[in-house]
Amino acid sequence: MQSNNLSGILTCARYSFAPNYYKYCGPDANKKISSYLQNSHADPNLVEILDQFDVLFRYLSLIAHSNNIADPFDQRVVEAYWIGNSLLEKVKPSQLGNHLLYDQQLKKRLPPKMLKWVVEKIPKGVKHCSAYGRHYGSMQDRLGKGN
Repeated sequence: MQSNNLSGILTCARYSFAPNYYKYCGPDANKKISSYLQNSHADPNLVEILDQFDVLFRYLSLIAHSNNIADPFDQRVVEAYWIGNSLLEKVKPSQLGNHLLYDQQLKKRLPPKMLKWVVEKIPKGVKHCSAYGRHYGSMQDRLGKGN
């Protein structure tokens, strides 16, 4: 993925830093991400690191595509993913469902009870990462499948 959107890339890296540090998602690249953030610098290598966050990059791409935005690292797309904004309103529940079931391969990755819980949430609309992660994490805890 090529992106020249310095602001969006760095914002994405800032939000990705803590979940990556705690090994919730992404490659083992926390020290590299930290170095980029300390220097307020982004280059193709940082984009490559962020591309390796499967859920992150695929969801950014869905939000961007649903809003006719070419760059998944556009600042507005990054904010929609991490904290929510009006771009999420353009992602249809059917798009979210396909994204979760097929792009994220939840049928293969989740136990049936958790998959049912997630599928029941799809018609309620798209959530940003902090809400999505909070609900997903609480479901994992209830099922005894914590990270």
